[in-house]
Amino acid sequence: MSGTIAVLGLTSLHAFWVYKYYSKSARLYAQLIYLSYMPAAYFNDQRIQKYMAISFAMIHLVFSALVCVLLWTADAIMEMGNK
Repeated sequence: MSGTIAVLGLTSLHAFWVYKYYSKSARLYAQLIYLSYMPAAYFNDQRIQKYMAISFAMIHLVFSALVCVLLWTADAIMEMGNK
């Protein structure tokens, strides 16, 4: 059970980190466009796109769910072996 809590905690931390990194990228992109120092097309390829942030977080969520299922299965097998 503690392993599941640790995995869910790390997944939550990772989702928060991805959100913060994405929001920083979007805010910085807006500021750079406002300065008009370089063309917008130059910065467009370098910023983090929304679909990348979402897909990165979702893939991590799926792997975390898989690890939780494996932990629950291993725990159930250990309990059956102790009986």
